Amino acid sequence: MKYILSLFLVVVSVYQCSACDGCSAFSRINPNDFSHTLGIHFNQKVLAGYLPSGLKHLGHLSGLYSEDYLQENFNSFELRGRYRVSNRLAVFGVMPVKFNTRTQNSELREKGAGLGDPSVFLEYRPFLPKTDREFKLMLNLRGGVKFPLGETRLTYEEKLLDHDFQMGSGSYDYYIGSEVYIGTKSIGLVLSQLYKKNMVNTSEYKFGDTYSAMALLTYRKNNDASSYSIALGPQIEIQAEDQQSVKILEGTSREILSGAIRADYSRGKLEGFVTLIVPAKQKLTELKSLPLKYQLQIGMNYLISRK
Repeated sequence: MKYILSLFLVVVSVYQCSACDGCSAFSRINPNDFSHTLGIHFNQKVLAGYLPSGLKHLGHLSGLYSEDYLQENFNSFELRGRYRVSNRLAVFGVMPVKFNTRTQNSELREKGAGLGDPSVFLEYRPFLPKTDREFKLMLNLRGGVKFPLGETRLTYEEKLLDHDFQMGSGSYDYYIGSEVYIGTKSIGLVLSQLYKKNMVNTSEYKFGDTYSAMALLTYRKNNDASSYSIALGPQIEIQAEDQQSVKILEGTSREILSGAIRADYSRGKLEGFVTLIVPAKQKLTELKSLPLKYQLQIGMNYLISRK
């Protein structure tokens, strides 16, 4: 019986959602399926809120005044692929095309579009689960690097866009993480974590390092020709403060506790999914950050059998 359990891990923050193409990485623990995969994913992250009355908006929003409603949309289409070298080892890559907009009272203020920074990951399974056992324990280890190939000097109406609105971060960044599944073929718990180490870019700017963790309770139903699953649980993401020319930019750190829900459907060699992340509690500096409104991911994967 085919058994595929999927997990959506989001590790983006307000200062990284456009500069980090390997964030929002789609992680999968597939105990009995060792196929290659090729997929197209759409990601959207929306930040929105009112500006403080009579105060200047600082940080990447400098130059804005009044109580106007500001919204930032970070969108991307991503080509994603996984090549399985063996049952234990796989290579996973992401190539994004990004388009971001910033509006004030629904009027366009800034926009940018182009190719983002590609990311490549190595995934390793220290041990393989026993297919004949009802109870399963699975582990994925992951490490990756993001390459600075996206545009970092993009302008709009002859004005240089902020660091977080550029298509690339301008730096090599590194990832390390793990996913654990504990449960049966139908019901289980996924525990996942990912740490991202950001480096200094050519403009001497450094996005804050990010740590994200998620716990998802999953339920899956397998039929003869298809299967579906639903998963939900909490997620926490913590971002350290940004730096400019080695100077710490106070007030740029973030802590967000969110709820995640995901639905999957697979039939034959195709699988599709929808994931929604909604914040429950946010710790941020009002004058330097807009609050997260929601995150959305929609995707389709094609499974390619190994010869």
